[in-house]
Amino acid sequence: MSDKWRELLLAVGLSALAGLVFFFTTKATMHDFDYTARIASALLHRHLGLDRQPGSWLNELVPFEGKYYSVFPLGAVLSVLPVALLQQAGWIHSFPAQVLTALIAGLCVFFFFGLSSVQTKSVGRRIVLALFPIFGTWTWCNLGFGGSWQIALGFALLGQAGALYFTLVRSSPFVAGAFFALTFGNRTELILILPIFLYLWFTIPDGTEPIRLSNIVQRLRKKAPDLISFLVLPITLGILTAEYNFARFHSIFDFGAFSRSHGINTDYSLSTRSLETFTTCFSRESATPSQSFLTSCHMDLVVPSSSPVHFFSFFSVRAESIRRWLGSRLAY
Repeated sequence: MSDKWRELLLAVGLSALAGLVFFFTTKATMHDFDYTARIASALLHRHLGLDRQPGSWLNELVPFEGKYYSVFPLGAVLSVLPVALLQQAGWIHSFPAQVLTALIAGLCVFFFFGLSSVQTKSVGRRIVLALFPIFGTWTWCNLGFGGSWQIALGFALLGQAGALYFTLVRSSPFVAGAFFALTFGNRTELILILPIFLYLWFTIPDGTEPIRLSNIVQRLRKKAPDLISFLVLPITLGILTAEYNFARFHSIFDFGAFSRSHGINTDYSLSTRSLETFTTCFSRESATPSQSFLTSCHMDLVVPSSSPVHFFSFFSVRAESIRRWLGSRLAY
């Protein structure tokens, strides 16, 4: 067996194992917040929104001109369109958030393992580098919740990993552009990283030749086909997103969350409150020693279980908070 096939089998096996571990160690407690899946189902019936409010818990749907619209961009809706197709065909009856998040995690590990070959040759180190972005960060905790917000972030992460993989490892500008469209289609602000990918495709593969004014025109002619192939799907998605926004809110820049926010419950979501609570509990500068230790919040239960890194950092932060709190009490 060649080294190429051996590495492919290792990557597939590692990603499958990561997906299984992710599936059995998380619980999609927010799977009922399936905004994008509901809008995707509406698209299959040629509707851009819902005719009525589906439930009080879906409080981020924007009421406008007799319809209820999602604040998620078009790319986030199209990402779960296959799920809507399976639901319409009757193969599944509820939103499979836990399966979808495990699939995203496994695919991310596959691409991270491939990206680790750029500068690293040790297999053990490559495995660690492939697993760390999923199981060594908040991704393990956050993506596992399985709500539309978390799944959109997961697709954005997957899109970035895939775009880098098909740019740096297996050069395929069209496929890389498709993954980049997946990235900013789920998180619009990530369009800001477009210059990085354009630079990578503009430079030669090894990146050693400096760009000079004398060779810019020649290089542009040489790289124009790759640049066009990379941009065709992102530009198409951008145009469709503008039309999608205009059809709903009569503005290509209006996604619904800002200008129509008077129609939404301002107590947006559990994820927003969790971020605020996390900031309160762990801010060393703004919180007093007693506040940083004694503040009660459900995030305390999430942090140590989210990843090994957070497990140890949690107790190191808490140990320091205990010492500071006891010191302030003994001082009196």
